[in-house]
Amino acid sequence: MPEKVLKKLNTYILPQWKVCFFTALLVGLMAHLYKITAWIPNWDSLVFRYDSQNMIGLGRWFLPVVCSATSFYDLPFLNGITAILFHALGAVVICRILKVKKKITAGLIGAIIVSFPTVTSVMMYNYVADGYGIAFFLSVLAAYYMTKEKPEYWLSALLIAFSTGIYQAYITVTIMLVLLRLIDGIIFGREGFKDILKKALYMLLTGVSGMALYGIILKIILGFFSAELLDYQGINDAATLSGIDIAGSLYRIKETFKDCFFDLSEGLNIFVALNFFVLMFTLVYYIIHIVKSGIYKKIAE
Repeated sequence: MPEKVLKKLNTYILPQWKVCFFTALLVGLMAHLYKITAWIPNWDSLVFRYDSQNMIGLGRWFLPVVCSATSFYDLPFLNGITAILFHALGAVVICRILKVKKKITAGLIGAIIVSFPTVTSVMMYNYVADGYGIAFFLSVLAAYYMTKEKPEYWLSALLIAFSTGIYQAYITVTIMLVLLRLIDGIIFGREGFKDILKKALYMLLTGVSGMALYGIILKIILGFFSAELLDYQGINDAATLSGIDIAGSLYRIKETFKDCFFDLSEGLNIFVALNFFVLMFTLVYYIIHIVKSGIYKKIAE
């Protein structure tokens, strides 16, 4: 019976996951209610009022597949609710990756995920918000299968290929979650430094394999449809791995980090102060824990 199946499934869902999901759902609806109950046009939404989302020329070969599950129309409520649901599910998976046990922490993670400025930006491109919500969920799942106790690297590589096939930027979500898990393992875990280094190598190979699979599928699809990558924000150069500037990228990372935590060009405000406080608090907490636990000795060994 369906009710028995649901009751059985409920026993496997931890209370903090429920808090995370329903908090994300509630905050998502509150944060984006006006957008999902009204049509606020911008240039793209005027053009893509109805579109098959055939973005092969931009390297997004999986986008029309996932969007076909909902609608190719710009339907604010349907696309918006779908995006919120998949971001909420992604938040639950993040709780599992980080092994969150406290309900308040899980709830905060759910709330932050669905109300993050990037999600608000996605909602402005509502005609494709459902697809991007699914891309976020797949990228989080990719990180989960890489960081679980018994990793399934092949599945993670497959998920990376699909998420980047929807929108390439979501590979950064996987990277950041994996890095957070590695940092957590180094500072708070009981594993040796060599074991963590071995895991990091496997994760790197998984990421490379996933992107290679994405590139192979893209080549096949481009050849099948006799299409070419468009010259849009360096998409065609990225596919050929040309124009890579490591020094320039490192400089941009440094400047972005500095601007995030120490930008006083607009004067001191609450956001700058909070960013600086969070950074200093985290650094001090980590340093104290490293000194007390003697992690530096394990690394030296």
